[in-house]
Amino acid sequence: MTIGSRKISAASTAFRLDFLRNRPRPPDELFPGRYRRDDPVAFHAEVIVCPAWEVARMPPDQQPMLDMCLPATELANLSLSRDAGVRRAVAAHPNTSAFILGTLAAEFPAQVLRNPALPLLRLAQPGLVLRWPVIALLALIRQADAPDWLLRQVQAHRSVEVQVALASHPRLPKALADVLSVHPAWLVRARIAARPELPADLLRRLLHDPDDSVRLAVASRPGLGTAERASLGRDPSRFVQQTLRQTRYAAVDT
Repeated sequence: MTIGSRKISAASTAFRLDFLRNRPRPPDELFPGRYRRDDPVAFHAEVIVCPAWEVARMPPDQQPMLDMCLPATELANLSLSRDAGVRRAVAAHPNTSAFILGTLAAEFPAQVLRNPALPLLRLAQPGLVLRWPVIALLALIRQADAPDWLLRQVQAHRSVEVQVALASHPRLPKALADVLSVHPAWLVRARIAARPELPADLLRRLLHDPDDSVRLAVASRPGLGTAERASLGRDPSRFVQQTLRQTRYAAVDT
């Protein structure tokens, strides 16, 4: 590669790119943020410029909010702040870019889901969350109030870990549970089989699953009917039969 009169080798370029990817988080004083503080006496809003660490030292009731007019570039810088409160505010800011939201979702999933700009970002970029890191998706899915649109969208993700987390969500819609009950990964099907509330048709389907681990999860369910217990009692896996007996004995003891 030639830049001007200088020649830069491919190895040198790769080193520079690697350094940029792994550079340490810059100190907060390099990126002072603009904050908005409402004056209850003068009835006006004051915009102040100060480092994030100075805001973190203020009492909670006196900490200003990030200025709503901050551009995405400044918010991207503030997302590197060492102060969690500043990063949380960036995750909730409507001007934060979709990429930065994806980097903050793992740490602040609730703020990202409640970000007022997220519906518009989703409209402009269909399948937006599918491009976010897996660790971010896991944090979003594990939110008890995760919206239905998120659950439906991540169902198309290729990560088995994401699908297992989806199958464990307490408000999983019946349609998604039906799809996940025939997922190629036995871990996903086993998690569906272990759900406290399982429709009868899915229970019958998983009762004859080709994988022993899935039938093991079914045998671990309390309150199985006579037909289900009889079918599992004839299961070719002795571990499934043993689990069925242990579950029945535990129910009798209680």
